[in-house]
Amino acid sequence: MVSRLFSLLLVVGVFNIPLQAEVPATPQPVALQEVAALIDFSTFPLFGSEPQAQRQKLASQFYQTKGTVSEIAKEIDTALTKRGFQQLPGATVTPEYAAMMYQKSEYHLSLSLFPTGMPGMVSVTLNNLGNVDVGQLPVPADAKPLYVMPTAASYLTENSVDEAKAETHRLLKESGWHDFGDTTVSYFMRKDGVRLQVMVMQAPAQGNKTMIQFSTEQLSSALPVPEKFKRLAYADITTTIDGDCELSEDELFDWYRKALEDRGAKATTEEPVKIDFRRFLIFRSPSHELIELECHTVNDLTRFQLSYKTAAEAQEEDQRADAATEKAMAARKTEADRLKNPEKILVPGFSTATPLKKTPQTMEFTVKSGTAKGMVSRWLTTQKASGWQVESTIDENEVGEYILKMGEKTVDLSFIDPGIIPGQITLKTTKYYQLELQK
Repeated sequence: MVSRLFSLLLVVGVFNIPLQAEVPATPQPVALQEVAALIDFSTFPLFGSEPQAQRQKLASQFYQTKGTVSEIAKEIDTALTKRGFQQLPGATVTPEYAAMMYQKSEYHLSLSLFPTGMPGMVSVTLNNLGNVDVGQLPVPADAKPLYVMPTAASYLTENSVDEAKAETHRLLKESGWHDFGDTTVSYFMRKDGVRLQVMVMQAPAQGNKTMIQFSTEQLSSALPVPEKFKRLAYADITTTIDGDCELSEDELFDWYRKALEDRGAKATTEEPVKIDFRRFLIFRSPSHELIELECHTVNDLTRFQLSYKTAAEAQEEDQRADAATEKAMAARKTEADRLKNPEKILVPGFSTATPLKKTPQTMEFTVKSGTAKGMVSRWLTTQKASGWQVESTIDENEVGEYILKMGEKTVDLSFIDPGIIPGQITLKTTKYYQLELQK
């Protein structure tokens, strides 16, 4: 929400520098236009009946739809074939599951379908796996292939897990791959917008050998990353990077200002904007893409988050923010009108009560000692007959508290009558209403 408010306030014009210019000391940005021209899953049609999109990005698509696995698989296969993709051998299509691979030029796609827990609903996932042939990636000299496919490969080596991991990482770095985060069991590297996952582990049932596994995926963004990071995570579903780095906040803002402005994206403010303990800087590209950088300091490290939105996504969020702003303004105007002209609530008086005090939202009456309880009971009976709902929180002879409701209208009634002095009855309502005695 904060980011959208920023974008509403800080958006500036359009600039005339290409977004894909080279950025020193970072991976070369992928030619995302080339990927989009091949197939853009953010605009690729959804198949089946009444599809419900849950993710549509450049490189992936996930949705649920009505139909059968085989029918929807056939529809998607036809659409991909028309776009020049060829289905690769080994496809599986059953009523319970479908898995297929496609290729066009050097790019590979994966398609999977399976029924959801809802009757007649099917889950569909399409992923662009990129254009890297993992069978051509460098591996330790003694590594022997266990299986090799264009998008996934596995090798065995006599090296220890630590040795194999270090050697594989060194070879990939020398081949132009850049560190891009890790998990407890694997690490990631990135090159030209393709993310490579590398898993190095003890090979099961392979005589103490070490297994090296590669797999790839095309990313929907190519955001630059400083090399001095300590932790990094990327989610393509949100095209967001978050991590910790050794640069100070100011150094990180300067680094990203240069990196992104070299690509053509321009900061919308001269200085970062601070809200609470976080600082923000927003960039816009010539093609209206939006990049937002947020950071704060945690334990001598700068924790940062860098998010990317396409022009369409940014426009959609701006429209939602505009609609929310208009709704909030309308609500404020409605509230102001209600406060200026509160609706009247007509209430009957109490038979022998004497008015004591009157404001628009309050009425006070004094009654003869010992008569308040009976007078209030008769008054409540009349109000119930008029459609009011009555709840009692205290209902004693000497004191009583009641809440009356009709729609949004609320009236609080209370009385106190100790029996030795005159009793008092009080009516109250909210600021949106005013009390008036029936004549």
